[in-house]
Amino acid sequence: MLARGMQTNGKQFDLLPAATNMTQLAWSCQLELEAIKALENVCNTANPSRPNSGGKASIYVDKFQGVVSAEIFFAQNLREILSKVDTFVGFQFTRSGSVKINPIYRAEKGIKDYANVAWAATKNVGCSIVKCTTDDRYVSVCRYTPSGNIVGESIYKIGPYCSSNPGTTQSCDKNTGLWP
Repeated sequence: MLARGMQTNGKQFDLLPAATNMTQLAWSCQLELEAIKALENVCNTANPSRPNSGGKASIYVDKFQGVVSAEIFFAQNLREILSKVDTFVGFQFTRSGSVKINPIYRAEKGIKDYANVAWAATKNVGCSIVKCTTDDRYVSVCRYTPSGNIVGESIYKIGPYCSSNPGTTQSCDKNTGLWP
């Protein structure tokens, strides 16, 4: 949706600008294994470890609160990540409401996870989840490559979708606005 300019910015329900260069995310079993490893000992009440993001992860923790399955938890997690666009101030608007410049990542509070998902050059994702029964919570980690969230860099280039090839030899999918 974001690539084609159909993602709303949340509370104002304005459409965010389309991306010229956004790549499609593919599942990575290697990143899933890294996420599994990052979750080792996270539920150990005697010696808990916080998952190491390594600069390329989204970490999400939640109490059960009606969560009945990992699938529902991940759906709630994704909704939470997408809601962070409400706090994103990387877009600068003209008086007419059009965006002046590409959205720049500035490490604003609460936007890291959204930027991980929206980062145009990110191609791979792998996630894992653990259910901690001792304190009624789920913890999930998603890892991304190539790693984005580089302070001062553009999250994506604004313009007509599919108009700026990010270096692939394949064609952009006009239905999704994503490059392979």
